[in-house]
Amino acid sequence: AMSRRRKGKKPQVVLTQDIAYDDPNYLNKTKSKQQYKLSEQDLKSLDFVLLQNPISSAYHPMKMFRLEDVERAAAEKWGSIEAALAKREAWQQSKRLRDMQKEDQVETSWKEQVLPCMRDWLANFRCPPSSRTFTPGLYESSNSIVDSPCNVWVQFCDCLHQHAWGVGRVIARTCPDSVKADRDTPYNTRAKQGHFSFAPCHVNSVPRVVVNIYVTFKWRKAQDQLLFNVDALRVGLERLCQRIKELKADTNSLCFGLFVPPQSDEDAILDVYATVLKDFHVTVFRLPKKDKHKDLDMGAQAEE
Repeated sequence: AMSRRRKGKKPQVVLTQDIAYDDPNYLNKTKSKQQYKLSEQDLKSLDFVLLQNPISSAYHPMKMFRLEDVERAAAEKWGSIEAALAKREAWQQSKRLRDMQKEDQVETSWKEQVLPCMRDWLANFRCPPSSRTFTPGLYESSNSIVDSPCNVWVQFCDCLHQHAWGVGRVIARTCPDSVKADRDTPYNTRAKQGHFSFAPCHVNSVPRVVVNIYVTFKWRKAQDQLLFNVDALRVGLERLCQRIKELKADTNSLCFGLFVPPQSDEDAILDVYATVLKDFHVTVFRLPKKDKHKDLDMGAQAEE
């Protein structure tokens, strides 16, 4: 059923099930505007059908325009379909350039200076008490991090309050205060990368501290590899080591427990561990094979 918008008269709302949301012969209003650079006024005179909102039936129905009508409107506005598509491409290229410039500015800011809202985390960090002595070096283990003597656990987070999966999920379950600490930091702030929050905890009667290092804006993959900002990891660990140095802590009393998130650049991450944490005892944990299938969901949240 078609409804035509008429001046001074509200169109009749008619839902249809005759077409699907991804029907190639129709475009919703958002795609019509984005793909052909049309305005609300350009679409005002076009026929449309109303389709139940695919997100929720409680939302307003979606306007679906016929592709041929949208292309005709674009040709009338820009001279031809090709001109409309060229306009879109020019706009997208300009947007990509602006995004790159913004990303460069953000990266410069978090690398060169501490984000004001993260200064308290840096200033308030304290090393866990320990009576043990550890030998510096880089080791690997397939045992559980929970049963290890490591007293500094390093967790990886994005800027949207989600932690890494695999061993990261084990850490979050074991120390829920680390999840709370992450959520106490600003949400959706790219400049958090290269910074850290933390939470002290006692596990198996051993005082420990979980350090949340922000290593990406959002957990996602590109070309089957996790977008893990190795530079942010390096800067975060360097800031942590600098704080430990300021506290004049005995480096031999600290044992770092870390891991390599699945589908990330393992060689690059291990290289950061070996260079930045060369003065510490570092154990890299692997998730036991029997548990791997449980923890492959990206950004899995700790159970509360």
